[in-house]
Amino acid sequence: MRIVFGIYILILLTFVSCGDEEVDIDTQIKKQTIDKNITVDVKKDIKVEDKNQSSTPKPTPSMNRYEKNSFNLSDFDQDSKYSKKFTVYKEGIDFENITQEITILHFLSTKCEPCIGQIPYLSDLQSKYRKEIFLMGIVVDDNVTKSDLKQFANKNNAIFFLSNNNDGDKLISTISKQLGIKKLILPLTVIYKKGAYYIHYEGSAPIEMIESDILQAVEQKRGY
Repeated sequence: MRIVFGIYILILLTFVSCGDEEVDIDTQIKKQTIDKNITVDVKKDIKVEDKNQSSTPKPTPSMNRYEKNSFNLSDFDQDSKYSKKFTVYKEGIDFENITQEITILHFLSTKCEPCIGQIPYLSDLQSKYRKEIFLMGIVVDDNVTKSDLKQFANKNNAIFFLSNNNDGDKLISTISKQLGIKKLILPLTVIYKKGAYYIHYEGSAPIEMIESDILQAVEQKRGY
């Protein structure tokens, strides 16, 4: 009788253990399925975010094909004979006396903190790539004298071309129209390669990003 009872207990324990193992397996399968779904969803989300981050909206010009505006800007600390002459039209800019292949128009205000913060780094870029780029700083929306601008430049280490001509406001209006910018944010930085639009930044862009784009423009094959 004891032997029969012992066999009964052993069979009962065997069934209970198998039941527990099945529950564990089912739970594990469900967990793996949930984890797999989460992983797929996360990868899907990352893919979408990366796609959005890599896309760059192209400017929509609002100038007509026949519209042209000529400008003559002088550096605040140089003789007028060193002024820069150029014509802005829908497709780009004709620079008459700039020898560098890449020209950067940087619009700023002496009252704009983000603008001031970028100045030393832009000066470094101008020094580092002086053979490749010509950086033209244009003071806008700011009634500042040449004397005040000189003091401002010395204080903030602005060693690039810097102009406070009255044409500055007209120029930024024309460039905004060329690029289709409806709401102006300073600083505004626009890069042209051989007079053709390359890229622009509205607001204070990371200097690493600007330098990277400059290098890409330099390395890009000649011609468009």
